Amino acid sequence: MFLCCKLYGGDLESDFSQFQDWLQIFPLYKGRASIEGDEEDEEERLMGKYKGSFLVYPIDSGDEEDTKCQITNGIPKNSPIKVLVRVYIVKATTLAPTDPNGKADPYLVVRAGKQSLDTVDRYIPKQLNPTFGEVFELTVSFPLETELVVTVMDHDLIGADDMIGETRVDLENRFYSRHRPSCALALYYDTDGYNVWRDAKRPSAVLAELCSNNGILSPEYRTSEVKVLNKIFKIPSDAIPEGLLKKNQRSPEEEAEIEEHAALSVLQRWGEMNEFLPGAVPLVPEHVEIRSLLSQDKPGLPQGYLHMWVDMFPNDVPAPPPVDIKPRLPEQYELRVIIWNTDDVFLDDVNPFTGIPSSDIYVKGWIKGLDGEKQETDVHFSSLTGEGNFNWRFVFRFDYLPTEKEVVFKKKESFFSLEASEFRQPAVLTLQVWDYDRIAANDFLGSIELRLNDMVRSAKSSTKCTIAMAKDRASPRFSIFRAKKMKGWWPLIRQKTAEDFEREEKEKEEAKKKGKKKKKDKRSAMRQEDIQFTDSSGSTFLLMGKVEAELQLVTLEQAEANPVGRARKEPEPLDKPNRPSISFTWFVNPMKTFIFLIWKKFKKFIIALVILAILTLFLGLIIYTLPQQIASIIIKG
Repeated sequence: MFLCCKLYGGDLESDFSQFQDWLQIFPLYKGRASIEGDEEDEEERLMGKYKGSFLVYPIDSGDEEDTKCQITNGIPKNSPIKVLVRVYIVKATTLAPTDPNGKADPYLVVRAGKQSLDTVDRYIPKQLNPTFGEVFELTVSFPLETELVVTVMDHDLIGADDMIGETRVDLENRFYSRHRPSCALALYYDTDGYNVWRDAKRPSAVLAELCSNNGILSPEYRTSEVKVLNKIFKIPSDAIPEGLLKKNQRSPEEEAEIEEHAALSVLQRWGEMNEFLPGAVPLVPEHVEIRSLLSQDKPGLPQGYLHMWVDMFPNDVPAPPPVDIKPRLPEQYELRVIIWNTDDVFLDDVNPFTGIPSSDIYVKGWIKGLDGEKQETDVHFSSLTGEGNFNWRFVFRFDYLPTEKEVVFKKKESFFSLEASEFRQPAVLTLQVWDYDRIAANDFLGSIELRLNDMVRSAKSSTKCTIAMAKDRASPRFSIFRAKKMKGWWPLIRQKTAEDFEREEKEKEEAKKKGKKKKKDKRSAMRQEDIQFTDSSGSTFLLMGKVEAELQLVTLEQAEANPVGRARKEPEPLDKPNRPSISFTWFVNPMKTFIFLIWKKFKKFIIALVILAILTLFLGLIIYTLPQQIASIIIKG
C-alpha cells in the first residue's frame, strides 16, 4: 500500500482530542417537565448537537473597542460546501461470529446522509478476518451531511442479513480541524511511483495556506532552511533526495521540487510553531486507523475492528486519483520435484526365513494446505540397505503471495458447506518416506518439511547429508523463489516415541543375555549425535533416512509453455531406475536369494570354507598321487 505509514491502534479522534481543537460539540437535550418524573433514556432525550466555541478573554482596558482575538484566526466561514469523501477500508479483524458454524460472511455498507454504498455482491464467505481492499466515493454537503457510518454486515442466504457492528466518523469536525486530517501528511514527497503524493495541494501550497489562515507572511525558503514568522526550520539532508542535493546546477523544476521537500519537512513539524502561533497544532500523518465496530445490542463491547482511513477534498479543487488498495492477487507457480533416490532408510521389516531386515520404500509429497493433491512414488521393494531408486516426478501448482510469503487456497470446511473458504499459510513442501505393507497398514518412517522461501540448502552427497540439517534454522539457507532450482540430499526424521525407547532397552537386554555386542550394521556404527537430536522443546528426533530430490520452480506461463509429465510420463519422461531384482522365493530364484541374503551375511565364512576346500583337495591330490610317484622313481631308479 504505502512505503511508510503510521498505524494507530485506535480511532484517530482518540489521538487528536476528538478534533475539537476549535469546533466543539455540545449535545442538545429535550427538557423535562418535572425533575421527579421517570428518567428517560439519554439517547431518547437527545435532540441534536451544537457545534461551536465559547470564548472568554480579557479586553485591554486602554482600548475597549479592540475586540479582535488571535485564537479565531483561520476559522472558516460557515457557508455550505460540497466535499468529495473517499473511504478506504483495508480489512477487518476479529469479527464477532454470527453464523452457527462460528464464522461470518461479511460485507460493507457505507452511508452518509441519504447516500448508501455496499459490497453485498462481493461478500467474503466464512471469514472473521476478511481483507476488503475497498474504496468508496461519496459527495457530501456540510453542514447537512456530517456523519459517515461504516457498517459490517453478515450475508445470509436465507432470511435478513445481520449487522455485525458499525463505526461512525464525524466528517465535519475532521474537515475543519486545524490538525488537517482531511488528507493526511505523507512522509515523503514523491512525484511518481506507488507512493506518489496523493493530496490535491502540494506541500508548498499547504504551508502557504496555513500561513495565510493564521494571518502571517508566506514562508521564506533558504538554503537548507525555511523561515516561518520568527522560527527557522533546519531542513535535514535526508529530507531531500540525494540525487538532487549532489547536483551543482539544477533546473527551475528541480529547485521547485527541493522547495516541496523542504515545505513537507516544515509541515511535519508544524506543531513547533505553537510558541509563535496559539492555533498551530501537529498535523495528522499518513496513517491507517483501527476503529472499533459497535452494536446497540451489545453496548460497549467491540464486535471487531476495522482498518481504514478517510480522505476529503473540496469540490472546487481537482481531486487526485484514488489509491489502489485492492488485495494483491496471488502469483501462480508450478513446483516440479523429482525424487531420484533414498539412502540409509530405516529397515522396518524382518524376513521371517533369514532374519535379515529390509524395507519396501516409497515417498509421498505435497504442498501444505493442498492435502488433496498428495502424490507418491512407486514402491522400491525389498531394499536391504535402505537405498531406494525412483526417478519419479511430482508436479504441484499453487497460488502464492510474495509479500506475505503465503500459499492461498480455497476449500470447503465440511461436507455440508455450501461455499469454499479462503485460507493462507506458509509455503511448505512436505516429503515423507513410508514402508509399504501388502496386508497391514503402511508404516510411516520419516519426513522433512521444506519452507520454500527459507529452507536449508541441500547436501551434495548422501555422506554429507546429516541430521543437523533438520534442526531449526540450520544453515546455509536459500529460497527456491530466488534460486529457482536446487538438487541434493535432505535428511528424513521422525519424533522418537515410547516404542523406540522400549525397543532400545529390549535390544540392550538381549545383547547382555547373549553376552555379545550389538550387531554392527551401518546405522549402529554411527555416533549417537549423528542419528538423533533434541530440540528446544525437549523432543527427540531420529534420523530415518535421506532423500535425493531436485526442485524446480517455474511460473504458470513457463509451465504451460514447457510442460512436464508426472511420474515418468511424457512430456520430458524420466528413465526407469536400475533397481536390483531381488526375490525372496527360494524356488523361483534361488541364486539371487543366495547372493543377497546368504552371501552378504556369511561372506567371510563362505570364502574361508572355499579356500579350505581347495587346500584340502590339493592335499588330497598330493597324498593320492605321491605313492605312485615314489614307486615310479624306485623302479626306474
